Amino acid sequence: MRSIPLPQLSNGQRARVTRLRTERPVDQRLLAFGLMPGAVLEFSASAPLGDPIAVFFQNQCVSLRRAEAFSVEVELLETPASTGAAAASPAVSAPAAKTPPAAAL
Repeated sequence: MRSIPLPQLSNGQRARVTRLRTERPVDQRLLAFGLMPGAVLEFSASAPLGDPIAVFFQNQCVSLRRAEAFSVEVELLETPASTGAAAASPAVSAPAAKTPPAAAL
């Protein structure tokens, strides 16, 4: 699959991180949160005007400015619906309705 910038995901889409540019201090902070190549994340939400965005990974919800999120490249993961499965397994289901507050960067 080809890599795309993180902000190009839609709400609820899951992806695997393929690359994280680490030139800026905020990118180093993302690494400290565990957002590194191979990590699986879910695009949780976008503010009404598109900035900031929220991503859920490793049992945490992190809010990012779109400009910061462009340093993260991801590849889409197939969802159970796109593979023909009837229902998602608990391990791949979306986070519960009450997600924890976004971590401040």
